[in-house]
Amino acid sequence: KPGDPTRYPGGYVMTYDPTTETAKSHGIAAPGMGVIDVVPDEKRGIVYVVLIDAKKPWMLYDLKTTQFRPLGPIPTVFGTTLIDNRGHANVITKDFQLAQFNPDNGEVKIRDIVVDGKKLQPGPTSAWAPTWNLAQNGRTAYLIQLLDPTLYAIDLLSDGQVVNAVNHGPMIEGKNPDSRCALSIAPDGNVYTLVRVDNETGFGGFYLHHLVQFNPTTETMNDLGVLAVKNPDFFFKSPGAKLEHPATNDDHPPYYGYHRLPDGTLTPLYNHLAMIATRDGTIYATIIYPFTLLKIDSPDTAK
Repeated sequence: KPGDPTRYPGGYVMTYDPTTETAKSHGIAAPGMGVIDVVPDEKRGIVYVVLIDAKKPWMLYDLKTTQFRPLGPIPTVFGTTLIDNRGHANVITKDFQLAQFNPDNGEVKIRDIVVDGKKLQPGPTSAWAPTWNLAQNGRTAYLIQLLDPTLYAIDLLSDGQVVNAVNHGPMIEGKNPDSRCALSIAPDGNVYTLVRVDNETGFGGFYLHHLVQFNPTTETMNDLGVLAVKNPDFFFKSPGAKLEHPATNDDHPPYYGYHRLPDGTLTPLYNHLAMIATRDGTIYATIIYPFTLLKIDSPDTAK
């Protein structure tokens, strides 16, 4: 605000060792810049850092020298680093290319991602931030964009001048799709996403958040259903229930990041953010408001 001399110093990279229960700060990656993603390569003693500003380069931190240095390419907004089965680091750039860093020789390679002979392009709007994750084979990265539910499989080990990718089509049909950091790959290889679409069913209104599965063996998409909370009184049993909230009607209950369908089913309303498929097949997702952790058991039978 006017007259306030304070400035944001920048985001710190930190580690926590659960064996010794100690935390350590490794300093600020870039003055004035926030940190959005940190991925360690503990075997080599290095850490990859993506800054929240899409105008700043991909960073490398050396645990031995305790120094940060830029790698050159500028990651996309909300970019994340994937380390493939060779130990090479991969990130999507602001120009929607693939940047790869080989830590063994220090080489950075930037190439176009090509689908059916054409360069992969960001979605139709400015909010095209991609979410991607690495398959069990260590070479295939599955990617979906924020407002485009098309699923791409990128071969990170592609040879030649370009990186090859496959378009598997939209994971779900519907108006105004929205998927936020919600792509994860289960141990069985199935790819899961959450996608919010407009509720055009005629059964209630607003939005519906679908859990969608891609089976890479059969190359089929499966809509597993809409998220529904089976213990709808969860909010009132939490400390947050003691707070005052402005909305109290059925359409916007006190936990108004949710809404009710005509049969009383409680379902997320505005935004999910983040999802992960765990080793035992359980899927966890978070809802923005109130900040809620949802547990999805046996997703294959979760219609």
